[in-house]
Formats: sequence, structure tokens, C-alpha cells
Amino acid sequence: MDWCIIRDFILTLSLWNVCTGTDFAGASVDEAEDGKQGVINFSTPSLSDEEAHSIHMPAGLKCDGCLVVAYQLASGFSKAERGKSKRLTESQIFDVTDTVCGRKGFDQYGVKEIKGKKQLSGPGMPANESPGIMQGGGKWPTRLQAMCSNYIGELGEEEVYDAYREDETLVNTLCYDKGMFGLCSGQNKKDEL
Repeated sequence: MDWCIIRDFILTLSLWNVCTGTDFAGASVDEAEDGKQGVINFSTPSLSDEEAHSIHMPAGLKCDGCLVVAYQLASGFSKAERGKSKRLTESQIFDVTDTVCGRKGFDQYGVKEIKGKKQLSGPGMPANESPGIMQGGGKWPTRLQAMCSNYIGELGEEEVYDAYREDETLVNTLCYDKGMFGLCSGQNKKDEL
């Protein structure tokens, strides 16, 4: 193996780290004394009992879960509306919510530890762009599916669609309101979605 390539890769990552202010999500970068070889170490997040075994979304990740659901529902409505000038029909709205809240709607999500804090990672989430190891599958898709179904059950499919048509993100309606719709209220809004 050409150690110069690995060293150049490490130097590139180090330069990227300096330029972007990103710290490799808790990874360690070790270079040998000869400067010709090195190692980048990433580790999987260490999960508490609640995070590993509970059927419900862990308390510390409920805001992220809400943001994932809002992103997926908004993406689903946006895709369904492409090329249409009118409001979606009731059956189209139901198709979107059934598809999104189905297990396959959340298969790309998991948890990643960034700067010592666990975050959900996947499409639409800031952690998705940070380097590191994501622990996906397992209970994460099921937990997100349950959150999605709870929101739809509480508000109704058409009401969720109406909220989407008002702000096109659903973040304010689902995550920064009150009660079960205020899981992110105590936190700063995440503009990345």
C-alpha cells in the first residue's frame, strides 16, 4: 500500500478540518513519526439502555425525530405535487402519508455521535454531512414510523398537508408548537432542513 497516498489523504482531511471547522465527529487521526503513514479511527456511538432497547424514541433524540418526520412528509408532499397546479386529492394525500409513515420511509436513518452528542443522521439532517459511523437499522426506523403515525393520527392527513402548504417544511407545525408538537421548542431552530 502506498503510504504517501494515505498521508496525503490524512493531510487533506486535516486541511478540510481547518477550513470547515469540522472535527471528524469524534474521530482520532494519528500519524506515525515518519510522517508516511497514519490511521483515522471512527467508532460507533455508545448507546444507553433506552437508546438501544426501548421501542420509543429516546428523550434526547425526540426533537431530531420530529425533524426527520417533518422532512420526510414535506419531501413526500413536494414530490407528489410536482407537475400539478392544484391541491392534491384526498387519496393522493393518504398515499403520501401512508408511504412516508411506512417503515421503508425511514430506512436511511440512524444515530451518529458528533462532538460527544448523539444525533439522528440521514437525509435532511445536519449530521448526515458530518463524517462518522452511523448506527442505523434496528429500532430506529420503527421509532420514526411510530412518531410519524402519531402526528398523522393526532392532526389528520389533510391537516398535515394544509400545514405543509402554508410553510412547506412542517417544522414549525410539528416540532416548534405546543405539547406533542413542541418537541424542539426549547432548542434553536435547525435551519439546515
